[in-house]
Amino acid sequence: MQMAMEGHARMLEQYADLEEKHMQLLARHRKIREGIDDVKKAAAKAGVRGAESKFINSLAAEISALKVEREKERRYLRDENKGLQAQLRDTAEAVQAAGELLVRLKEAEEAVAVAQKRAMEAEQETVKAYKH
Repeated sequence: MQMAMEGHARMLEQYADLEEKHMQLLARHRKIREGIDDVKKAAAKAGVRGAESKFINSLAAEISALKVEREKERRYLRDENKGLQAQLRDTAEAVQAAGELLVRLKEAEEAVAVAQKRAMEAEQETVKAYKH
């Protein structure tokens, strides 16, 4: 029973770690999107100055680089997210199985206690029968 409870606790810890990683990924993704939005806003404001501006050209290059990096990061995050979701499903299934195992162990312990009680009663009956 103790081993099952320790296993169950380990699985819950793994689940919490996976959930924390997932939240970190979401936060990182949000920061990237905010940075891209800031660059786009700056480029839109600078657009009034004329298309030949060095600033606009450098912003356009930066936006292009950010788009490429964003796509790369998006693919990486998508793949990592899929992996984390699979681990999360596996962990959830393992937690469910551990819970069911705990119930079975509890039932088995109760059955053993009942059997031991019956054995003691039978032994007492046997002792009484020999005394008479």
